[in-house]
Amino acid sequence: MANKTYAQIQASASLKLQDAGNAIFATTELDERVAGVLDRISRVRPWRYRLGSNSYSVVKSTVADSWILSLTTGDMWKYLWTDELRYQYNKQAYRRGFVDYEGALELNLDFAPAAVYSVYLYLAKRQILQKAIGTTDTAGAVSTAGAVGDVSLVIKSLGTGTINEDTKLTIAGDSTIYHVTADATITTNVATVSIWPPLQAICLVDAVVTLALENTLPVELEDLVARLIAAKAAVSKSVLIYQQAHSAITSVGTAGTAIGLVAARVTQAIADIASGRVESAKISAILDTANLELDKIGAQITLAIAAVAAGKTEADKIPTIVTAAGTAIAAVAAMITQATTDFAAGRTEAAKVVAIILTARTELDKIGAQITLAISAVALGKTEADKVPAIVTNAASAIAAVAARVTQAITDLASARTAIALGVTAIGEADTELDLANPEVDKAVTALTSGLALVNTVPIGGGAQEYMNQAASDVGVAQGYGITGQTYLQKASADFSNAQSDLGLANGEVNTGLAKLREAQVNLEQANADMAANRTFLENALADVRNAQTYLQEAQGYFQQGTADLQLNQGYVLLGNGQLSAAASKMQEANTNINQANADAMANRALIESAVADLRNAQAYHQEAQGYMGEANTRMSNNLGFLQDAAHEVQAGQLKIQEANASLSKSGVEARITQLGRNYEMWGTREEAAVERELQTLVRTVNGEAMSRS
Repeated sequence: MANKTYAQIQASASLKLQDAGNAIFATTELDERVAGVLDRISRVRPWRYRLGSNSYSVVKSTVADSWILSLTTGDMWKYLWTDELRYQYNKQAYRRGFVDYEGALELNLDFAPAAVYSVYLYLAKRQILQKAIGTTDTAGAVSTAGAVGDVSLVIKSLGTGTINEDTKLTIAGDSTIYHVTADATITTNVATVSIWPPLQAICLVDAVVTLALENTLPVELEDLVARLIAAKAAVSKSVLIYQQAHSAITSVGTAGTAIGLVAARVTQAIADIASGRVESAKISAILDTANLELDKIGAQITLAIAAVAAGKTEADKIPTIVTAAGTAIAAVAAMITQATTDFAAGRTEAAKVVAIILTARTELDKIGAQITLAISAVALGKTEADKVPAIVTNAASAIAAVAARVTQAITDLASARTAIALGVTAIGEADTELDLANPEVDKAVTALTSGLALVNTVPIGGGAQEYMNQAASDVGVAQGYGITGQTYLQKASADFSNAQSDLGLANGEVNTGLAKLREAQVNLEQANADMAANRTFLENALADVRNAQTYLQEAQGYFQQGTADLQLNQGYVLLGNGQLSAAASKMQEANTNINQANADAMANRALIESAVADLRNAQAYHQEAQGYMGEANTRMSNNLGFLQDAAHEVQAGQLKIQEANASLSKSGVEARITQLGRNYEMWGTREEAAVERELQTLVRTVNGEAMSRS
């Protein structure tokens, strides 16, 4: 029956442990038991090496005059003891006693050998159960020829790796079985190996060398080896009893520590939450302060709204005043027209006296020139005055837009946009009406121009009076459109007033309101400039009219030289002079209105500047409120940080609880493993005792056989 391999014996041991898959007893754990088991088995049944077909192991030679027989390194390889020593094999009583020293044998002879004699030794060595050769290439060749007695051999044509100790080695042409006594490394396919026994025959270069696994165990001992390996491995598990018990104690201690840390974490979480409450209390105080600042903002915005409203009231006066000024200017034109008519009648009467009329006509021509200059100046002044309503309207629109945006910021942007859209529509409608008024004004100017051309002529039918009437009618229509446009502007003002209620909350809207205030200031400054220009033109017209009065007085001197017809003419001239005086009065009235409009514009400007100051104060309070809100946010962040720290501490506590549970679970598992280790220990102890009994029986049997042979 063939010997089992190392792997087969190891598998047999695993089966005896009911662990075929080596889940509990790793193969490395079983490997550690093999050397001890082989040593124990070898003490009962050693490996008795026989040299070839001989019964002895090795032949040694004595040294003359010495009882000591030295053993070589190879002899001592796996050496246990020497079973028998035969001295002078062919002599009677060749068996001799000896004393076994470490590395040497002392012959039990009466006299030391006088010469060299052969001594045959029967050696007992440890059994071999080799696991691996060390290389996959098991065939090589002799690299260097070997002589009889050599204890090393150079082998070539190998693969890679090593040639492990215990490897069985045979050489072609030599029947002796050799063994490798130490691990040899293969370098460049060559290895030098130490062997035992020494070479028994010459080996030639290129002789084939074969490597093989060695198992010296008798077949009947292989099961005992497997059982003893299993028993010792099982007993070794008992060490785990203490290890697992200690680990269980450690795990319980870890659990206790973790539970203690849970309490610390919870305490820290409570402290963090308390810190969070302190920060929250600070936030409330900061928000109260911020609310006070916001209340100040509301008060400043209320003041700004009041100032803007007051400014709007002053601005609303300007269109009326400017309209009155325009009416007065229109009356001036009518009076001048009437004066022209009277002068024409006077010229008709003056025609009766040719010489006087010619002289007076020269003066009247001067009056006409001055009146023409006055009309041009009045027209220019009216042009400048006509600019004022639009500019003031733009200023009022800008001011209304400011109120709308400020109110919009306080309440709702959406309703402000709606109100502004309504205001824009009304302004568009007002623009439409004013656009309709412009052609009518143009018609009036055209009519005045046409009438002016007929002032110095005697009309056959339809003279300057008809043109003046047509101009007055056109101006009346224009005024109607202007009144309608003013109604739309008032509607737009109402819409913008509604929009004002939505402007307080948005700082951006306040900034836009400031821009609109600046725009209103620019428009009012432009209106002031236009009104100043208008006043200049009216003053020029007044000077021209006065010049005309001077010329008229000169003409009156000529008329006094005339006849009664001239006196009648003088009556007409006096009527014309009265009309011019009334026109001058109207011019002064218009100038007064313009001055009032300027005063109202200045008052409006002051109120707007006050509103700007209030809004800037509101901005300052807003910035302070933002600072408080920033601090509140910081406190909120701190509070959030403390709450997060508390949450982290609670989570850490939960993890520690889980860790404690895991440690307790682990201790339970380790306790069960401890119990399992006790079971293995009990089985291994019984099995090891059984094997020992069988070994003792084997020892007695071997000893009995030895006594029978003797």
